[in-house]
Amino acid sequence: MAFILGTSGNDLLLGTPGDDYLGDGGGGVDTIDGGAGNDQWRDDLTSNADLTFSQTGGGSYVLSNGTTLTNVESVNLTTGSGDDTFNVMLPLGSDFIDAGAGNNAININASSASAATSVSYDSIAPSILSLSVGLGSSITAYSVNNISVTTGAFDDNFVIVGGQGRHFAIDGGGGANYAHLDFSADATPVDFTLNSAPGSISYFAGDGSSLKNIGRVEIKTGSGDDQLTGGDQSDALEVGTGHNVLNGGAGDDWLVGRGVDTVDGGTGNDAWSGDYGTSTANLTFTQTSASS
Repeated sequence: MAFILGTSGNDLLLGTPGDDYLGDGGGGVDTIDGGAGNDQWRDDLTSNADLTFSQTGGGSYVLSNGTTLTNVESVNLTTGSGDDTFNVMLPLGSDFIDAGAGNNAININASSASAATSVSYDSIAPSILSLSVGLGSSITAYSVNNISVTTGAFDDNFVIVGGQGRHFAIDGGGGANYAHLDFSADATPVDFTLNSAPGSISYFAGDGSSLKNIGRVEIKTGSGDDQLTGGDQSDALEVGTGHNVLNGGAGDDWLVGRGVDTVDGGTGNDAWSGDYGTSTANLTFTQTSASS
């Protein structure tokens, strides 16, 4: 592997026919061409403010400071305290982004994925987003507050763990897609109804986050007063210690309550679990009619 290093000025870095490591000095307006082979570009732009980094093709990228990359298979980029935006597709290898401080956003278009995609996003600081497709492409991004991810035609899985300040827009594309959302660390009320019809968008009321083309969900909430409604398939809805409303919708659902709850299983063969093991009050559980 050849190591080709730039300076803090304006550089032209040209790779060899083999696998290259192209590193810049952290400044300037650079032109990078990895050439043939499996090439990696790395740069530290912590001194730059409010950067936009966009992937324009398989191995081509452009930065808002004028830097351009071509024939680069993997990216390792660190930015600073500004509000940065990253617009990327599936890399040819593995991308790593550390967005630093600021209100940062990443938009990933993985609709061309040739296999099932797995996405995980933990918005609890320091936030981390991971996306992988089979044993090939992957993206890891730290310190991104707002995420938008679109995946392809396969059966994709999404895991989102969050607290206050999260914002996400997920589009599962085709396939039978599943989302697991854990907001148990958040006292903010969650109000969500899943519309599992293809092409439909389901919003988290008051939050702005959304799910599209997601057929089935598992949601766990915290101590707020939550309202959750499932979709047409078998969902799992678990609420915390607030005053909550649960509706399973269609499908065979699993509903779990810990607060003062109003529960409707909807249609299907549904199960409810009440977890009041920490309660010190006297409880009475009465069946008022046979299940229908």
